[in-house]
Amino acid sequence: MDYPDEKLKSHVKPIPSTGGLGIVISTVIGVALTFQYNLDNQNIAVMVFLSGIFLLGILDDRFNLKALSRLLIQTFLVSLLLLFISPLNISGFFILDFAISIIFCVACINAINLLDIMDGLAAGVSFFAILNCLIFLNSEYVFYILISICTLISLLSFLIFNFNPASIFMGDAGSTLLGGLIAVLVLVLFQQATTVHENISYLLPVSVMLFDLLFVVIIRIKKGLNPMMGSPDHLALRLRKIGFSVKKTILIIYSFSAICFFLSIAVLYSPYPLLLINAFFTFLLFVSFKMSKVIVD
Repeated sequence: MDYPDEKLKSHVKPIPSTGGLGIVISTVIGVALTFQYNLDNQNIAVMVFLSGIFLLGILDDRFNLKALSRLLIQTFLVSLLLLFISPLNISGFFILDFAISIIFCVACINAINLLDIMDGLAAGVSFFAILNCLIFLNSEYVFYILISICTLISLLSFLIFNFNPASIFMGDAGSTLLGGLIAVLVLVLFQQATTVHENISYLLPVSVMLFDLLFVVIIRIKKGLNPMMGSPDHLALRLRKIGFSVKKTILIIYSFSAICFFLSIAVLYSPYPLLLINAFFTFLLFVSFKMSKVIVD
């Protein structure tokens, strides 16, 4: 059960946080019924990784693990995964790319978890990110295509009960699992990338979740707060402070996700990708500046 508090949680009564288990069960059943090929070592490694992330989330839901302990275990699991799947090809130096990939994956895992502060927020952002990755996957990646499709169907079903006012939450088990899956999909997309434009396009699906994570961490550090401890500094909570309702706030974040969705396609096929990217980052800087001025304490 997820109990209300007077800080970040706005619900007024305890709500079951077992939605993540439902997402996992329905996704596993869907993949098991449709996947007709032999699993290779990479597929098995991904399944072990996601299972480990999910079990860690269950333990966190049950025992409220310390943030540092979670990060260390997540880092260990990601390191094992990267022995079977190529790290992000960013610098051209394997060791540096390996380290960047660990940071990226751990950031994705925790970004969705940190976004899970409002009804329908984490599930909706995850839906857009996974859908975005799905449309870019080559047909040879049948395993990842099926996982993506089954997860999207599970998320749609979950959102029926999770959209405001929510009757069930996904819990840390569900949110960290979704973050882990999104990280895996981006790693797979980088395996098939052949140009810098493709790499940039494949990072845009995670821009909303990572933007919120980076924004919150920077704000907390500037305030002298522990970046791993909760605070009302999220973009969604700042939108609420401005005066938007929960539903309107969610729709604004969804719209932001949709923009990133179409932008990722545009960057891949536009003759002026750098112009689009520069405009996007200028927009992010503008949003960061305006939102940082909102008083939330």
